[in-house]
Amino acid sequence: AVIEVATNLGAYELLKLCNAVEAAHHRERLVRWGPRTLDIDVIDYDGVISEDPVLTLPHPRAQERAFVLVPWAQMDPQARLTVTQRAEPSGERVDEVPAPLSREAVNVAELARTLFEADEDAISYMREMKVPDQP
Repeated sequence: AVIEVATNLGAYELLKLCNAVEAAHHRERLVRWGPRTLDIDVIDYDGVISEDPVLTLPHPRAQERAFVLVPWAQMDPQARLTVTQRAEPSGERVDEVPAPLSREAVNVAELARTLFEADEDAISYMREMKVPDQP
């Protein structure tokens, strides 16, 4: 789910509140990027750009996630997300966020449509491979 909020909180205060809500609902961080019982992220904060490892804005993987883009586009078809093209990771650190190469504000609905089309292509490809169903 995606929500849009109006707040007087700063970006870091909002992140702290999101983390407190997760904690109140017993969210555990067992595996980085692993399954979660609850995950509340700050995706965008009024167009702010931040490379801080504590709060990278916009969220560095938002443009790859249909579960973010599709409901956001349904909520606000005119929404824009600044997409950052990044250098390849060096592989020195698991949590590395590579340096930005370029940034472009893109319509969220267009991003969602592109992801949906890519997903459909992948599903069609797998069907053509005739991979047997798992027992």
